[in-house]
Amino acid sequence: MKKSSKLCLILNLSCFTCILVIVGSIVAIYMFGLQASKPDPGFCTRKHAAQAMECAKKDDELGAAAASLNHTQLLLRPPKDYEPLAGLCHVTLECAREIKCRAIRNILNDISICGFIYYYTKEFSECANRLYDKRNEISCLGEIFNEKKRSAKEACAEWKSITPCVRQAIRNECEDRLGILQYKWEEKSKKANSIYCEEDRKITLGSHESD
Repeated sequence: MKKSSKLCLILNLSCFTCILVIVGSIVAIYMFGLQASKPDPGFCTRKHAAQAMECAKKDDELGAAAASLNHTQLLLRPPKDYEPLAGLCHVTLECAREIKCRAIRNILNDISICGFIYYYTKEFSECANRLYDKRNEISCLGEIFNEKKRSAKEACAEWKSITPCVRQAIRNECEDRLGILQYKWEEKSKKANSIYCEEDRKITLGSHESD
């Protein structure tokens, strides 16, 4: 075989090998990405449940701090009054992130009042301040922002029933024609139920099995 033919053969084999390497690399990267995109299986153990209970205790501390600002006579304050709670929220959420069981982690995120605190002091703060300024002109805003003598049971019932009126106030005072702020208020305010309602604090994350 001529030298030129041998050289061509070697070059062809080299090119073929390079193509195989490139294709193999692409397939490997794709498979790795596919595996990484799969959700974790979320296996839950008693250890995860114990971790969750510790996080729930931290959330209780947060709830107690929030309750010290909101009592039966005053349901809600201006956003700036809740900013100190952000640090406690950070501790609670960091604790929840350490739990590998997704189901339990989601429960903690659902029951934590941090979702409401963050929303009220950040995204909703401008609208909240407008509503606060109108508290003496719109009856339901007065029910929330002004002091009123009521029992704990009455405070719970009032907080849960006042949403329709607040939504209308949000639409009018915050120019929320598309209803985005209204919808988010309705969803986020549910996370504050545990501040006012005893039954919403009694959520069991797991029970210890008898040995």
